[in-house]
Amino acid sequence: MRILNHAIHRMKQFIKKVLYAISASAREFRYAAAKMQYTLAGHAHKPHFSHPRETGLIVIDPHNNNTAIQLPPDYLQLIDTINEGLHKKMSIAKNCIYYLEDKDAKKRLDAGEGLPESTWDLQEFHDGAIATIRSKECHDIEGIEALCQKVMPEVEKYIYGSHVEVASSFTEMKFVTRQTIAKGGLFHSDRHYEDTIRMIIYMSDVDEDNAPFEYLRHKETKQTVRIKVADHPRYTRNGRIPEEVLNDYVDNGYERIKITGKKGTAVLFDSKIIHKANTPKNGSRVVLVLPIRPSIFKPARYVDPRHVEGVYV
Repeated sequence: MRILNHAIHRMKQFIKKVLYAISASAREFRYAAAKMQYTLAGHAHKPHFSHPRETGLIVIDPHNNNTAIQLPPDYLQLIDTINEGLHKKMSIAKNCIYYLEDKDAKKRLDAGEGLPESTWDLQEFHDGAIATIRSKECHDIEGIEALCQKVMPEVEKYIYGSHVEVASSFTEMKFVTRQTIAKGGLFHSDRHYEDTIRMIIYMSDVDEDNAPFEYLRHKETKQTVRIKVADHPRYTRNGRIPEEVLNDYVDNGYERIKITGKKGTAVLFDSKIIHKANTPKNGSRVVLVLPIRPSIFKPARYVDPRHVEGVYV
C-alpha cells in the first residue's frame, strides 16, 4: 500500500509539473503578444529589463523617490484614503482569512462558524493565537484603483513594456503572538508564474521590531537569489528554504537584508527570489499586496474583480 501511495503521489506531482509547464508556456506567449500590442499602440518606452523576472527587488521610498518607478505627488494622500478603507473592511470578521497554528480553529474560522461581527471580538485574537489576518479581495476599497491608475503606467513603461493588470489585491496584518515569537517567519520562494511580480506597500511605519520584509542579497554584486519554479523540488521544501540551504548562501557571500521604512514605502519584486515576512516583536504590520501580470489590452480598471485569478500554482 505504501508503494502504491508513493507511486500515486509521484504521478500527481508529474502531472502537476506538465500542466504548469503548458500553462507557463501559454502565458509567455501571451506576454509576447502583450508587448507587441503595446508597441503597436504607439508606446515606445524601453523597459529596464528584458523580462519582469529580472526585476529582482526595488525599494521605492515616497520621501526620496529616485528609482525607476516614480510615485505621483498625491501618493501619500491616496495611502491615507486606502488605510481608512482597509481598516474598516478588515474590522468585519467575515471579510477576513485567519492564520493560526490551531488547524481545527482555522478550519472553523474559514467556514465562518461562530464568527462575531467584529474581527477584534474574536476569542482567538484576544488569546494571542492569530499570527496573521488577511483580507479577502479588496478591489472595492476606495483609493486602490486611483493609486493603480497613477502607478501602473510606470510599471508598464519600465518593467513590462506592455499593459498590465492587477491579478488580485489584498491587505495583510501581522501581530505579536505566542506562536510567532517562538517560531519566526520562514524564508521562501513563491510559486508564481514567470510573468507575475508583486508590489507590497507598507500601510504603517515599519522598523526592525514590527515585521520588516527581508530578502537575501549578495554583499558585493547586490544580486538577489532567484529560485525557478522548476527548481523548487531541489532547493525548497514546499517552497520553504531549509536552514542548511540558507546557511550555504550566507557562507558564500550573501546577507539578509531587512527593509524598514515609513508608511507608503513600496517594494516591487519578483516573488521567486528568496524572501520572507518577519513577525512583529512590537505592535503590528499592515501591508497592501498587489500581484501584477501583463495584459494584452489596456484595462479599463487595473484592479478588476472580473480578472481576479489565483496567482499561486
